[in-house]
Amino acid sequence: MNSILTALDCCFKIIHALNLQYPYESLPVWMFIQKGFYKMETLWDTEYVCVNSLLSDLSIIESSQHNNCAEINCNRSFHLINSFKKHLATHIINEPPILLKPPNTDSVNKSSLSPDSSNNPCTSNNMDIPTPLTSSIIDTELNDCLLEENYASKLLASLYSNPQIPRNVVQTVVNDMTSIFDNIHHTLQRRVSKLLSNVPVNCTQQFIPMRHVLQNFFKLKNVLTDTLEYMNKCRLYNSVLMNFTQGSVWQEKLKSYQSQIVLPIFLFFDDYEIGNPLESHSGIHKLGAVYMSIPCLPPHRQSSLSNIFLALLFHSSDRQKFGNNVIFRPLINELNFLRTTGIDFDLVNFKGNIKFDLGLIIGDNLGIHSITGFVESFSSNYPCRMCRSNKFEIKKQCYADTSLLRNLEQYHLDVVENNISNSGIKEACVGVDIMHDLLEGVCKYDMSFLLLYYTQHLQLFSLQTFNERLVCFNYGPDKRNKPSVLHIEHIQKNTIRLSASEMMSLTRSFSLIIGDFIPKNDCVWELYILLRQILDLLTSSILQIECSELLQTLVAEHHDLYMKYSKFDLKPKYHYMVHYHTMIKKFGPLISMWSMRFEAKHRISKISANTSSNRRNICKTLAIKHQLQLNDIFIRATLSNEI
Repeated sequence: MNSILTALDCCFKIIHALNLQYPYESLPVWMFIQKGFYKMETLWDTEYVCVNSLLSDLSIIESSQHNNCAEINCNRSFHLINSFKKHLATHIINEPPILLKPPNTDSVNKSSLSPDSSNNPCTSNNMDIPTPLTSSIIDTELNDCLLEENYASKLLASLYSNPQIPRNVVQTVVNDMTSIFDNIHHTLQRRVSKLLSNVPVNCTQQFIPMRHVLQNFFKLKNVLTDTLEYMNKCRLYNSVLMNFTQGSVWQEKLKSYQSQIVLPIFLFFDDYEIGNPLESHSGIHKLGAVYMSIPCLPPHRQSSLSNIFLALLFHSSDRQKFGNNVIFRPLINELNFLRTTGIDFDLVNFKGNIKFDLGLIIGDNLGIHSITGFVESFSSNYPCRMCRSNKFEIKKQCYADTSLLRNLEQYHLDVVENNISNSGIKEACVGVDIMHDLLEGVCKYDMSFLLLYYTQHLQLFSLQTFNERLVCFNYGPDKRNKPSVLHIEHIQKNTIRLSASEMMSLTRSFSLIIGDFIPKNDCVWELYILLRQILDLLTSSILQIECSELLQTLVAEHHDLYMKYSKFDLKPKYHYMVHYHTMIKKFGPLISMWSMRFEAKHRISKISANTSSNRRNICKTLAIKHQLQLNDIFIRATLSNEI
């Protein structure tokens, strides 16, 4: 041997190769070498992982004045430790010691030592005492191992003691049995490894084929006949707008279908949180939902939540990871099937084929921008999806610039150019939403300015007086949407915390609540009058065609007064309103495309999610629940008249 370390390494490897036990008198030293240098450990090891631990144990042994032999029928006592060690070597150990080397060296695992003193027992002079649970586990495994060795020893002893069996035959049997047990061991190990191995989990979404939903829906009693009669009724009215099918966009689509029956469908996309958005796990279970509705249903059917169907449900994080093309591909294929092939009906009152074409993609501004490929930031260079006005122009714009309006040809050119900063479009994939633009945007900004102007600038009344009247006011049919009291810190930040329906009730009732405080001919009050007129026009279900021109004038005057008296620039939601008059001509009354009823559909999924404590594959759980509710309607074979 070249050195002591080489000899030590050779001895250590021989001990483990031959499956030998450490000498009892030098057990602390060998355990320290095993764990400290070779970084190996077993369930039978002691904790000699550092020098302090080793010396501590050795010092305990050296410090004893009398060392008594604990062997059976031996009561000798030794004062010198060397004499005691020599005496122990003379004994034949009939039973294995408490600390044993495991019979199979394959079970030895490598582990890294942590330098952190807080996790290392080296800093203590006393050895760690195993917990009762750990000791019981070690004892159980040790007893099982000893029991197996005992059985094997008895079998071999019986075979070797038989005078009719030669020793070479016994050795052949042992070798063959060893091979059998090795094969069994490898088979079990392979099967257990499969169970313990990391299995990849597929990212899935829940898609519901709309062809089956529409076919069963229009089979319900009088649904298809009532829908076709309502569409024929809308065609007779040329001077008023009452449905999406009267708009110029749908009329242009019908030209490609000639005499075929085609019904429009709307898609609504939005992200929502099924749990508490303020808790620590918010965002983990944020889902993206795509709903489908039929805008040509009779008015008393359109507002029912049971007539809004779930088409696609997925985790919002998956859309950010895989992109729109992957997530919405099955939905796009389904829309193409409904547009080209359609659905065959064989009913009592109707027999034939009906096609369905996408009329609009609706939702809040962020949802529409994300699903149609526009940039998802409203502080970008081109934040508007209707025109190419830049972010500096829209701050002062009261009228829409027709020369900057987007069209299909320009949209494709922008997609090919692939320059977000110059177009506002980030990928290939338009409607507006008065709920988010007006009720959750412009109304909150205007009402915040008016309240601050009258309570702090003119001091006509206090916020406390306004809140008292707000609580005591009789809202009549809108009592279910009664607004809560307002706080000055929210008003100053233009973040009045009211829902869209509560803000609509407040805007409509504002003049009746504090109108007696306002002096006649107050110029700022004209801003509220214009806002109220705009709100009445946009929430009307029937409009004369000329109302679109009136709306354009009202919006321009409103924006001009807001900039004049508030000294603020126009935000993007103000800019979207300058396109409303053209949207009415294209799509009919804008109230038929707002998000109010679709977002109410989220509540059903939230209730189902809260009643279930399981969050594993929550999309599938909610999709199945939605389809079970739809199945109940189809089994009853009739629609309820409740909204």
